[in-house]
Amino acid sequence: MKIRWFGAALIIVGALMFGSGSFDFTTKKEVLDLGSVKVEQEKDHTFTWSPVLGIVLFLGGVGIFLFSSKKRSAF
Repeated sequence: MKIRWFGAALIIVGALMFGSGSFDFTTKKEVLDLGSVKVEQEKDHTFTWSPVLGIVLFLGGVGIFLFSSKKRSAF
């Protein structure tokens, strides 16, 4: 049953990755500290990925979700 949750998670992550092509975030770095005077620098970071990766994760998640079952049979 846990493998089905993994497949469902891959489906969600793959759909999100296919829908958006990047992830942006900002970090702050302290540049100067002179007692009561502090200077910080903000830097923007962007991670980009191919939509093909999202499709692969989505289809892999669908495969795991559909082909994993509680009951195993030997053909």
